[in-house]
Amino acid sequence: KYLSLYYESLKPKIQEEKREKQKILKTSFGFKRFHKMAKKILMSVNMRCQKCRSAALKVGAKTTGVTFVGLEGEEKDKVVVIGEGVDAAGLVLRLRKKVGFADIVSVTDVDTS
Repeated sequence: KYLSLYYESLKPKIQEEKREKQKILKTSFGFKRFHKMAKKILMSVNMRCQKCRSAALKVGAKTTGVTFVGLEGEEKDKVVVIGEGVDAAGLVLRLRKKVGFADIVSVTDVDTS
């Protein structure tokens, strides 16, 4: 009985702390969303044929936040992905699963204006 009374007295304090944490999280996430920048991700992918190239482009295009997907290099062996909030490591993992060996060459910020 005494413990239940003690916990009842702590409830308002716990609820207030939760509200404070939620306010902090909301403001921090809102700040991050507001200041996202587009990234240019250049990946080297082992592509042996045209079918592999089209598969790599499809994987890049399906990723959320992507605005541009293309091929670069003399042998068209590098995939370029430009977008906001794109997970480069996750994209490489999907490329390795669908196409073959893939490696990140560079990740740079892009001015969208």
